[in-house]
Amino acid sequence: MLISICMCTYKRDHLFDTLQSLANLSIPENAKIEVVVVDNDEQLYGQSIIDKLKTSYPHTLSYNSEPKKNISAARNMCLNKANGDWVAFIDDDEVADKNWLTNLYNTAIKYESDAVFGRVISTYPENTPSWIIEGGFFDRKERQTGTELSSGACNCTLVKTSAIDSQLFDLAYGLSGGEDADFFHRLHTKGKKLVYCQEAIVSEEIEKHRLCLDFLLNRKIRIGSSFSKYRYADKPISKKAPYIAKNALILIGELLATILNYPFGKARCYKWLLKSADRYGKLKYFYKKNLQELY
Repeated sequence: MLISICMCTYKRDHLFDTLQSLANLSIPENAKIEVVVVDNDEQLYGQSIIDKLKTSYPHTLSYNSEPKKNISAARNMCLNKANGDWVAFIDDDEVADKNWLTNLYNTAIKYESDAVFGRVISTYPENTPSWIIEGGFFDRKERQTGTELSSGACNCTLVKTSAIDSQLFDLAYGLSGGEDADFFHRLHTKGKKLVYCQEAIVSEEIEKHRLCLDFLLNRKIRIGSSFSKYRYADKPISKKAPYIAKNALILIGELLATILNYPFGKARCYKWLLKSADRYGKLKYFYKKNLQELY
C-alpha cells in the first residue's frame, strides 16, 4: 500500500521542519510513503530546501512547480502527482506528531471512512497578545474520534484515492481559501464518509503577522462567504431566503452582544465581534459574489 503525503508551499522556510517531521513518522503496517511537494511560487523558493533534504530523505520526495498563484491549482497538481492508494494533506507551517499518519489510517479503517480529519494544535511565538491566547481565536473545534463531518480542511487529513475519483479543487477559491471545505463538502454530498480523529495531531505555530484583529476579521468574513458559496450557491430561493433571514437576525444579536461585552475586555468583546464577522461574510456573499482575496 502506498500513501502519498501532499503539501503545497509558498515562500516558507518552515517547509524544512515540516518535511523533517514527516521523515520521522511511524508508518502504518505494510505501507510505503511518498511525499509530494508543490511549490506555488514561480521563483521556486522551496527548491533549495528540497535539495538539502532529498539525497538522504527516507521516503520518495518529489518537488513540483505550479507557477499560477492559486492554491486550488497547486492542490490539483498534488492530486495529479500523487500515486498512492491514500492521499494525506499537511500544511507547510505544521509539524506532524510521530503517530499522525498511523492514527489517521487506523481511524479510517476502524470507521470504514473515506476521509479522516485530525487535530491541529496552535502554538504561539513570544510576545503574542494575551487576548489572542485567552480568546482561543486560533483554536480548532475538537470532537470525539469517529464523529462524522460534512466537510473539513486540508491541513491534517487522509483521504482514499478511490473516493476522490476525478474530483478536483475549484479554482474559484484559489485566492481566497475555502477550496478544501468546498472539496470535502462535495465528497460528502456524493455519499462519502468523513470522520474526525482526535489522536492524529499536527502543531502549527501562528505567524506573527496573523496575531492581530484585522487578520482575524478578514479571515472570518472570508470563511463566512465561502460557506455560503459552497453550501447555498446552487440552492433555490426557497432555501436561500430563510438562510439569509436567519443569519441577518442572528447578526443583529451578535453585534449587540459585542457592544455589551466591550467593558469586559478584548477576549470577550472580540469573540462576539468575530462571530459577527463570520455572519456578515455569510450574508455578504449574496450581494457580492466575488470572494475576498487573502493570498
